[in-house]
Amino acid sequence: MASLWRRLLGAALCLAVAGKAAADGVVPSGRPGIVGSEFVIGAAGAPVSLFGSADAPCFFEVFTDLSHHGFNVFFPCFITRENTEGVSSSGHDAYFFDMDPASPTYCGGRHSPYRAARDRLKILFPVFVFVPSEQWSSEVDTDALRRALTRFRDQCLRGDTSVIAGFENLDEPASNHVVGTFAPEEAPPIELHNVARVARTVRSVFSGLPVYVVEGALPFVVDRDPGAAAIREQINEAFRRGVEETVASADWYGFDVYPVPLTTDLAVVGDYVRRAREYAPRKRIVSVIQGFGEEDLGRVGRRPTPTENRFMAYTSVIHGADGIIWWGQSAMDISRSSALWESIKATAREIRKIAPLLSLRTVAAKCDNPETDVLAKADGQSTYAIVANSSPDAQTLSLRIPPAHVGNTALECHVTDFLSGARLKASVLDGETLVSDQLGPYGVRVYAVTCR
Repeated sequence: MASLWRRLLGAALCLAVAGKAAADGVVPSGRPGIVGSEFVIGAAGAPVSLFGSADAPCFFEVFTDLSHHGFNVFFPCFITRENTEGVSSSGHDAYFFDMDPASPTYCGGRHSPYRAARDRLKILFPVFVFVPSEQWSSEVDTDALRRALTRFRDQCLRGDTSVIAGFENLDEPASNHVVGTFAPEEAPPIELHNVARVARTVRSVFSGLPVYVVEGALPFVVDRDPGAAAIREQINEAFRRGVEETVASADWYGFDVYPVPLTTDLAVVGDYVRRAREYAPRKRIVSVIQGFGEEDLGRVGRRPTPTENRFMAYTSVIHGADGIIWWGQSAMDISRSSALWESIKATAREIRKIAPLLSLRTVAAKCDNPETDVLAKADGQSTYAIVANSSPDAQTLSLRIPPAHVGNTALECHVTDFLSGARLKASVLDGETLVSDQLGPYGVRVYAVTCR
């Protein structure tokens, strides 16, 4: 059992020290959003070397570059190591929380990250940093929390809340509750009613801004730990009960899933997006995906490849995520290799490009290969099919895409790769466009079918 809890706690988001990030979407009326109708792409940290010295951080430069690559949310995560020996940070996170005007890291001072973020991206704030850790096991002092949030609003933000994307509640609450229940020697117990108390307090100070609950994928970890086999069902049931209690306080809800190198079944990322929708059918859904290798954090395990990284983002979109966040890249040494970081930025640009398609009406495209997942959207003229190969092996597929104008079988249609513009071979069968293609391991393609 100890190995399970060490792995679980080791996978926890940087939030316990500094950061995570957030979500997206065309926001239905009556539910808090974050950036109007814009799809949100988040970075929970960036390689710390990009920020320069912690004495004179380059927030403006990094936020400008992230915005250029399609990001519009940043969660202040600067963890450089996280293993059984402890957690270390570069120190840049202090500028987000320090409310002492005499301090060189004062949040409203000359290096204010909130001033640097304005007109570039928004900050998702980890509200739990204002709650002493021991209070989660008893009763959160909501009066003290309200005073801290008010001071944060007035000093760090100078009263301008427009730069805030929302507030992260306690990270992985149900998972940590289960850990404290079954292995109290590994973590203190968490009283889950505090999650709702904190959410209400946040809303009393920041009316209209959303609260996020990001949950750990505890069942994913448990299913891969033989030490938990004897009590797996009890653990999973306790987790489900915990989720039922915490999900109600969230405006945005989702899971963090970091499968590399635990499994080659990277479809688990999309599975947990679907699971989040089942748990939280009336919430906006965020998918937090892996932007690190275990070795970056001082553990054992490689980074995702660029292809794996791209697939995890696209499978999140296909299965209904309203937002994507990469976590853990603060620990990445890009002087050794920048391939994953460059892939994260390139994928963010692609997701930003396809984001307008996601608000279109959904149509039924058919694929003959069960290893591939498809999401098809249509406007008045074109149909778009986002297809991802969830297998580590190349797959051949036949895709049937309906025309945007249903019922008109006399249209002449052509197919292109939406991202590159390259023309693709296709034929027409029973009024639908038929595309035969091959996708490499974890390959992704976005097809555009335009008919006249």
